[in-house]
Amino acid sequence: MRGRDLDAFRLALDHVEHLPHLRHRAPHVVAHRGSYHRDRFAWSMCEGDFLATFETMPPPDVIFYDPFSAGVDPAMWSLAAFTRLFGYLTKAGFHVARGVASGLLLTNRGA
Repeated sequence: MRGRDLDAFRLALDHVEHLPHLRHRAPHVVAHRGSYHRDRFAWSMCEGDFLATFETMPPPDVIFYDPFSAGVDPAMWSLAAFTRLFGYLTKAGFHVARGVASGLLLTNRGA
């Protein structure tokens, strides 16, 4: 089941001492107003089920996936989802990168 809320985002904003990239004003304004604009930089928050709604939104410059793995949310990480994203973003370009896994941190918690 895909997360359809902003709980992880709000939790992160409550702990900026551990997340230096969230110490900027922009994520906090987005959380409270839904958007942030400055010069040529703009963030807009689109709440809801990403796979059900992303094609109705203007193409973004960047998409950050939620913090859940393919084991927790397989639909978001499926070939079908990435094929749809690729078709949607062909004018903007498409790149998938591997980040630092969080599964081991969660698995070893309390061990």
